[in-house]
Amino acid sequence: MNQLEKKVCEIKSPRKIEELVEFSVGEKKFYLPQGFYLVRDLKHLAGVPECHLFAEIRDGKVDEKPSDDATHICGGEKFCSYPGKGDAS
Repeated sequence: MNQLEKKVCEIKSPRKIEELVEFSVGEKKFYLPQGFYLVRDLKHLAGVPECHLFAEIRDGKVDEKPSDDATHICGGEKFCSYPGKGDAS
């Protein structure tokens, strides 16, 4: 197969459709492909102000996540956000 045939084959091949998984921030549900995401990107997606704190709720415990941290989204994660100390609500 020459290069041109290979390119045509790649173009005509169906692309893999990524399955979306569900996670929530507060009461809102969101869907993304499974993978690692920066917390700041999740906050942006959910409309959370950058100055607010962001935390994952797991087994009844709140695990605060810094904005420059990465977290794995694999489905079913629950997050919350709240104003930090000294921030207006």
